[in-house]
Amino acid sequence: MELSSGLDSVKTQVLMTSFHTSPKIQYCKMILKVNKTTPTCMVLGDLGRIKIEHNIDIRMLNYWFRNACNNSLKLSNVFYRLLLNLSISGVYDASWIKSIKDRLMKFNLYEYWERQNSLSINEYNVFKKKCKQNIQEFYKNEWINNVNESSKCYLYKGFKTELKIEKYITKFPDNLRIIMSKFRMCNHKLPVELGRHNNIDRKFRFCTKCNTRDIGDEFHYMFLCTFFSQEREKLLPKNSYRKPSVKNFCDVMSTDSNKTLLKVARFCRIIMSNFKL
Repeated sequence: MELSSGLDSVKTQVLMTSFHTSPKIQYCKMILKVNKTTPTCMVLGDLGRIKIEHNIDIRMLNYWFRNACNNSLKLSNVFYRLLLNLSISGVYDASWIKSIKDRLMKFNLYEYWERQNSLSINEYNVFKKKCKQNIQEFYKNEWINNVNESSKCYLYKGFKTELKIEKYITKFPDNLRIIMSKFRMCNHKLPVELGRHNNIDRKFRFCTKCNTRDIGDEFHYMFLCTFFSQEREKLLPKNSYRKPSVKNFCDVMSTDSNKTLLKVARFCRIIMSNFKL
């Protein structure tokens, strides 16, 4: 009964993943005050979180290991061996067995499957630690790939290089926290984003505040647009905008200085307040 109840529990978790993941992400988006269509990788990135699936994967594989390395007459071990033998012989294609094999291969742990007949419970702590490390590393790499592949992350990927919670989320008052979330995650009415919704080619999404015919994106308004020259001089470090570059933009957006970041947030608020529809 233990294996049966354990399998039911894990199966229920897997089936409910698609139900829980979306509401959880949507709840995070609601807290950050960003649109529902905001890329999930941006939300997870600024919150320093990886997908909820990683907890399910860890629990499934730890549960499997405890049963695989135990040859006792407990029902859970007997049922596991029965399922395994039926699956190997081709008599019954056990989906749970297949899902375990797939996960062990996916997370570079397949060696444990190949030698499960010689596994010892004494190895459990080592497996548990390695399992957690490999799974977390997999989902972190998946997050990096999603950021690099998203067209909306063309600037975000430059200043968001680590999966960790951002200071503005915990240090700033709500009004500036919301401003920073929206500015970082393309939740604004700047020409670069407004043009996306109107199907205007990116190279034609010009700034509407100056006559440079530059693309009206976050970089332009942060460092270049003459419309915000006075506010820029008051709020940004001089060495950042006097020699404007993408590197300087990324440095400003990811600064460790709370004082500087607070001023950046205030400047972002001024920029965004001029693009309300």
